[in-house]
Amino acid sequence: MRIWKTKKLVEELARDALSEREKATYFVFTAVIWTAASLIPDPKPWTIFENIRLLLIPITIFGYEMCFRVNKAGDGRFFVERSVIISVSVAFRILVAGLCVRLLARAMFPDWVKSPVFSPVFANLITGYFFWRLWKNFFLLSKLIRDRPASYPKQLGEESPG
Repeated sequence: MRIWKTKKLVEELARDALSEREKATYFVFTAVIWTAASLIPDPKPWTIFENIRLLLIPITIFGYEMCFRVNKAGDGRFFVERSVIISVSVAFRILVAGLCVRLLARAMFPDWVKSPVFSPVFANLITGYFFWRLWKNFFLLSKLIRDRPASYPKQLGEESPG
């Protein structure tokens, strides 16, 4: 994995020399980097409850790994592209639902929402739910790919026989 210097990485991409696993590793590593960056504490000291946010990193790694395995059980192709495309729909739905839950919780349990426990726990639950929904969609996609007829075009622009 090339992290600092990108010239060789770009050359490998130009030669289409990266496997689906290598592409997935870069994709997941990017998600982990941004998750870790969001955990950089502000000047005030963290409470023990805010350390719960550290679970976001293994949840992210495990979630993408499970999706990668399900994708591999389908046709094993286009994991990064599929992850990005499916994630848009899943993330948007979770954002809307999460905002509704948070507003409802704020109205019904205002003291709990203001406690130092709510945000870190809520972040982990939302992230876990995101990956469950992403995995579920990959599972459906893999099933549809496995169940399609053999005459179905395998790649864009490929004609089916007959």
